[in-house]
Amino acid sequence: MRTLIGSGAVESLEAWNEAENVAVRLRLSSGVRVNSVTTGLLRYMFGGYIDPFTWKVQYTEVDFIEVERSHPIATNSNELELAMPANRVARGMLWEYEMMGTIVAPGLKVDLKGRPDVVVMLLRPPGPEARIVAGKSRLTASSGDGWAFADLESSPSGGLRIRVTSGGQGFSRVKLEVRRSVECCPGRMTTLNEISQKEKVASLEPGSSGVVEWRPDYPVYEPFLAALSTQPSYDEILRLLDMMGIEARRDLFRMMIVLGRPHYVLADLKPVRTKLRVCMSRRLRRDVVDETELRLEGLE
Repeated sequence: MRTLIGSGAVESLEAWNEAENVAVRLRLSSGVRVNSVTTGLLRYMFGGYIDPFTWKVQYTEVDFIEVERSHPIATNSNELELAMPANRVARGMLWEYEMMGTIVAPGLKVDLKGRPDVVVMLLRPPGPEARIVAGKSRLTASSGDGWAFADLESSPSGGLRIRVTSGGQGFSRVKLEVRRSVECCPGRMTTLNEISQKEKVASLEPGSSGVVEWRPDYPVYEPFLAALSTQPSYDEILRLLDMMGIEARRDLFRMMIVLGRPHYVLADLKPVRTKLRVCMSRRLRRDVVDETELRLEGLE
């Protein structure tokens, strides 16, 4: 399995498949001392401009959505060997604005003495067997004499086939859109602690009908194991994104990261909140909306 070392505290990193798990052997650099190791479903969050004094990412946070185990390590231990489930998919979102990112994956956090901690994540994309499932089979929006229906069914591609019909009067457009959001760095002292995205799927004239197919566009990459610092440099984040098949580069002034597109979605799994909406647009009045949650299923 491919590996990425993005922390000076790590000397070597190995990974191999072992039944339903991935075995991990982590060797720390000489002199690095360990307090404890925690394993589970880990959330790695980062963002902001580059710090001109340290050349590090401006802010990062690490926590666990699920904790499997946490235990102390002998102070003379510099080699750790652990296992993590091989079939869990990485999920999360990236936003070009302030280069905000939330990545959730099975992993472990090594609490070190007197230096930034080390996070190890197993990053695996959704496979071709994954499919999007909606919580409702029909969405309905109506106002006065106007109405719009969106009938949802699975498509062979793993996405959704959406049949839209509308009629009546009192509205100007019928829109289909997917909205996503995920929390990012909740401990940061700012009002912006969430990555959000609105993806336009279709827009139809009143009284018209049509069928559209929609499937999420996730990055494609080979699974790999990454060992990162909890205070990463921008170069380390760039290497991580490159291995995840995400287009990213420094801007002209080398102060922030520019993505290939405004948003990247890794997978529509919790904690990412994903909804499909049908909106009936009304002039000078609030839209009439019906929505349903979407989720990714069919994973191993």
